This record gives sequence, C-alpha cells and structure tokens, in this order.
Amino acid sequence: MERCDDLGELQSKAYRGGVAIIRDDLRPKRALRPGRATVRFETEPGRQLQMDWGTQRTVIAGQPIEVHVAVSTLSYSRRSRGRGAAPGAGPDHPR
Repeated sequence: MERCDDLGELQSKAYRGGVAIIRDDLRPKRALRPGRATVRFETEPGRQLQMDWGTQRTVIAGQPIEVHVAVSTLSYSRRSRGRGAAPGAGPDHPR
C-alpha cells in the first residue's frame, strides 16, 4: 500500500470518506498509560560523574572518518564536557 500524506492525496486515489473516519482509525484502540516522570538521582557536589562514549562518522578535511567521542557529566551541576579523538590517537598524538 502506498503512503499518502494528506486527505487531498487520498481523495485523488479514489478515497470517498472524510477525515473523521481516518482519525478514528488512527486513534489508539486502548487507553494509553500515563507517562512516568523521570526521578532525578541527587548527589552531593563532587561525588558522582556520568561518563558516556560512542563513535560518530563524520568528514574531516574532505575525508570520511569515524571519531571516538566521550562525554562526562557532573551529576550535581549537570555541567558536561566532551572530547573526540580519531582512531589511533593516543597520549603522544598531537591535539
């Protein structure tokens, strides 16, 4: 079945119904569960840090490259710092 983006497009494909029947069909068949608020875990200043890392493909100097990325976030202040490095970059690699 082809995807249609609006009622006019559906009608041009021989649809004779109205928009209400489409809304009724798209409406959830059961009641949605209420969302749960995220509970923030509180710590004292200097007690906890969250570290996330991953890789990201990008283009540097016209060359596709996979960059390793690390982001650290202080739990108390939510201050973040990120750092990226190309593969093979070690302590002796110029920054």
